[in-house]
Amino acid sequence: MVTIELTEFVTLSILALAGYIAGLLSMIAVMRYIRSSREKEEIGRLYEERIGEYEKTLMDIMLRLNIIEMRLRRKQTSQDISHITYHNIEKEDKEVKQVDNIEYRVLSLLLEGAKTSREIEVSIGRSREHTARLMKKLYEKGYVRRDTSNKPYKYTITDVGKSIIQPEMV
Repeated sequence: MVTIELTEFVTLSILALAGYIAGLLSMIAVMRYIRSSREKEEIGRLYEERIGEYEKTLMDIMLRLNIIEMRLRRKQTSQDISHITYHNIEKEDKEVKQVDNIEYRVLSLLLEGAKTSREIEVSIGRSREHTARLMKKLYEKGYVRRDTSNKPYKYTITDVGKSIIQPEMV
C-alpha cells in the first residue's frame, strides 16, 4: 500500500505542478497580450497625431504652392509687389479706395477661388485674430463675400475686390 500511496502522491504532485505551470504560462501569455494591445493603441494614437501634423504641413505647402503658381501666372515675383504700400482705385463717386500690402495679398489669393480664413491665415502668416479682423474689414468694404452656409466660412472676391487687384479688367 505504501507504494500505491507514494505513486498516487507523485502523480498528484506532478498534476498539481503541471497545472501550476500551465496557469503561470497562461497568465504570462495574457499579460503579454494586454501589454501588446496597449502598445498598439499607443502607437496608433501617436500615428494619428503625426498624420494630423503632416496634414497641416501639407495644407500649408499646398497653399504656398498655389501662391507661387498665381504669381507665376501673373508673371510677378514677391519683389515686384514688395515696394507697393498702397494701391488706389477711383470709384464712380470719386472716392479713393486704398488697400495695403496684406489686403492686396489676400485679394490676390482669393482670385484663385474661395478660401477659408484658416487657409488665408496660413498663406499670409498672420495670427487667427489678425486674419479675422482683416477679413471682417475686407467684407465691410465690400471687397469679399462671406459664405455663411457652412462652417468654416468661405470667402470669395467680389467685383469691387477684383477691380482693385486687376484694374485693367474693370
